[in-house]
Amino acid sequence: MQNNQQFPSLTEGDIPQLLQLLQSALSADPAVQKHSEALLSSLGSRVGYCSCLAAVVGSHDADHSARWLAAVQLKNNVNKFWRPRYDSGGVSAEEKAYLRGRFLQLIPQDDNQIAVQIALVIAKVARFDFPTQWPTLFHDLLAGITPVPQAVGAPADGQQPPPSPLLVRRTYFVLHHVLKELSSKRLAADQKAFAQVTELLFDHVWSSWRALCVDLLSSVPSALPSGASTAPHTLLSAFERWMLLLKVRYMDPISIHMCYPVHLCMGTRIIYSNT
Repeated sequence: MQNNQQFPSLTEGDIPQLLQLLQSALSADPAVQKHSEALLSSLGSRVGYCSCLAAVVGSHDADHSARWLAAVQLKNNVNKFWRPRYDSGGVSAEEKAYLRGRFLQLIPQDDNQIAVQIALVIAKVARFDFPTQWPTLFHDLLAGITPVPQAVGAPADGQQPPPSPLLVRRTYFVLHHVLKELSSKRLAADQKAFAQVTELLFDHVWSSWRALCVDLLSSVPSALPSGASTAPHTLLSAFERWMLLLKVRYMDPISIHMCYPVHLCMGTRIIYSNT
């Protein structure tokens, strides 16, 4: 069995060659495609490979198909090498620490296909690392979409702009996949950690969903006048965020009962039901 320590680490200077290899793996020529896929597979255990893939995904100047394939390779490689293996050391602790922050930066993807892969990457890392290696996971996710309170008397022009709708939408999408992944863990310690996640997220999810309900109910009549065939993009985006919050349904009602009074838990069953 080969060990990743026998080969030099991949660095930023290898990214152009990696991008070319990804493009070759998408070739219409079966021979070229097969050869390129074999080369990509051989790179899987190399130190720095995941970081280089993340760099390709984050490069908006790169070919879209190559970026999508890089995201798929990243998902597969995290699933295979994130934890130590008998035939390799897996991804190093130093690279993991870097990648956790890098993955958060990759959340606001314009392309739906790439966004799905990034959500699955973060969900798989959450399964392996939360709560022991990544205890701040949910704080990190919410930090990107929670406005920072301004000091009393601060000038208006110094206030931070609200998070972009794309970032909010994609963060809820990632949150849905992370909770879905964590909900499948059945050890007692994992269930206890899941209950703590419920306590952390309840207020944010509940208040955000209620605010979106109010906004949608007030916006629909004016946004859909008689005879209109399409809804404005902003309204459709709001509906998508509303639906994503509803999909955060994998937070077990039993865990909610552990953290909140009964009258609150009864209300949350509407949102978190598994139907």
